[in-house]
Amino acid sequence: MSSTEGRLQIINKVNYSDLSVTIEDIDPDNFEEAGIRVMIYLPLNQE
Repeated sequence: MSSTEGRLQIINKVNYSDLSVTIEDIDPDNFEEAGIRVMIYLPLNQE
């Protein structure tokens, strides 16, 4: 994950953007299945 975060930091710096990735464990007690949730934030640029 650190390599992905490093790449996003470089892209954000070069393009003045705000890309991000969040990874979290899904708790099997609160949901039907356990697993990992990956959320990718890609802001929409409307010019």
